Amino acid sequence: MPNTIAVILNPDAGLGNQQEDVRRAVAAMQDQGMKMRLIRLAPDKPWRVQIDTLLAEDVDTLVAAGGDGTVNSIAACLLDTDCRLGVVPIGTVNHFAKHIGMPREVTAALEVIGRGHTERMDVGEVNGMPFVNFSSLGLYADILTAFIERQRLGWPKRLALLRAVMDIVRPYPPLHIGFAKDAKVTEVCTPLVFIGNHRYALGGIDLLQAVGGLRNGILQVAYMHNHGRLGLLRLFMSAFCHVGQLQQDLTVTGLRSFQITAPQDSLRVAIDGEVHLMQPPLHYDVRPQALRVIVPKA
Repeated sequence: MPNTIAVILNPDAGLGNQQEDVRRAVAAMQDQGMKMRLIRLAPDKPWRVQIDTLLAEDVDTLVAAGGDGTVNSIAACLLDTDCRLGVVPIGTVNHFAKHIGMPREVTAALEVIGRGHTERMDVGEVNGMPFVNFSSLGLYADILTAFIERQRLGWPKRLALLRAVMDIVRPYPPLHIGFAKDAKVTEVCTPLVFIGNHRYALGGIDLLQAVGGLRNGILQVAYMHNHGRLGLLRLFMSAFCHVGQLQQDLTVTGLRSFQITAPQDSLRVAIDGEVHLMQPPLHYDVRPQALRVIVPKA
């Protein structure tokens, strides 16, 4: 019996015409004989309960139609299962879809998913919460929030990002944290920390670009040296303009697992585009090859 593909729409995403594009594209794929269903999750029931119900049926592929937050929420339900994750990138920020090379056009993305070429990928975790892209502490969460809000108000993407970055020209208190690994703690004063599930490079319209493969068994850890407001502005403008002068401002390493300690009762932690308050210490780890993902065939 043909496998069933369930295309999941986030009821809270507010994607308007893009959701209608997905509906029409799914209908067209059904007309071509593909066993594909469109599922609108109920906003008043937990996602995991609804997805577990789908997994108990004949569904072997769940497609996240949305941005990185939607991808993360669905991926979290599929770890260490045989069900595959597909992505139709219709969100505000689509880091994950860009990394795996998924077409932005809805029908083209569904065609890739229909072909079903699958790879396994690593998944990062912080205090048990998974992330498929990256986690961050400090300034990036503020920039991301301001950028997405202006995008939702209709600002052009480049202008929205520039304005969000310019907001950093104000006093911004650095984080005083410790990196704990094998009983050794390195104390750091920094305005921002990135923890990438894959290797990332600063640069471009989204400020971050994933590079390298889907699995290497380590997390990329990068933090900025505390050079004040002008140093922050220089870092982000260099990334935005693709100026290759970033290494002097960053310390980058790769770790399998580690902890971040801090004197605060809670830290604001960005996880795949969503911001959470978490109590330190933050335990970071990798789950090797824990997720099956449909990708375009090379």
